[in-house]
Amino acid sequence: MSLLESSQGVESLSIDPASCALLLDIDGTLLDIAENPDEVIVPAELHAVLARLQRGFGGAVALISGRSLSTIDHLFPHLALFVVGCHGAEVRLSLDARTEESPNESMRSLYAEPLSPNLRARLKRLGEAHPGVIVEDKIFSVALHYRSAPAEGPALRARAHEICAEAAGEGIGLLEGKGVVEVKPVGIDKGRALRTLLGTTPFRGRRPVFIGDDVTDEAAFAALGEFSGIGISVGRPMAGADHMLAGPGEVRTWLAALAVRAEHGR
Repeated sequence: MSLLESSQGVESLSIDPASCALLLDIDGTLLDIAENPDEVIVPAELHAVLARLQRGFGGAVALISGRSLSTIDHLFPHLALFVVGCHGAEVRLSLDARTEESPNESMRSLYAEPLSPNLRARLKRLGEAHPGVIVEDKIFSVALHYRSAPAEGPALRARAHEICAEAAGEGIGLLEGKGVVEVKPVGIDKGRALRTLLGTTPFRGRRPVFIGDDVTDEAAFAALGEFSGIGISVGRPMAGADHMLAGPGEVRTWLAALAVRAEHGR
């Protein structure tokens, strides 16, 4: 199946805003990937689309990301959204504390302990030893981005595996994505986060529609079957995804059209 054929299938997909929940990955799904994660661009119109979707879906819209919750709030400063950060280590289950006056205040539940300072320091030194590698310390995980230095990838991954083995008693594991390796707690993933969201208001009892693009999203796709959910992958076929869109631009276009239909009750 080609990307074009898959995109056409998504266009005809019937999604009921009254009975579905919309769960969205960020990097590589909503936003185009940047070599430096701090350089991603959030199109101004995306804020309006997400706000319209939230209204149309009765609030049942959430962002599920490997980014930290504080970073997600920085990317979307004027939106009060349910958010999963650090792959599920931190989850915003209430919007009560996010106000127009203090948009970055949030009530969050923690599902993991921060990585130890020693482990975080070791991973930082590892990244700094490889030219072009960007270290993203998210407290609950540490990501080493080598998209700008792909030649560093093999050695970086090998040493990261060694560090994880040496720190096995800390309950951590290595997650490999697009141009990144990330050390995070074992048992924390987007599948667990999806289940947590679907057990709370306003998501409870709704059919999840999840959109993602990377290895980090596989656990969420795998959990969809428990809820008769709909999976949409981005850029490539993925297990658990029934449909596919070509890239973030197509995702944003599709969401904009869905927002119009949702607000008009169609």
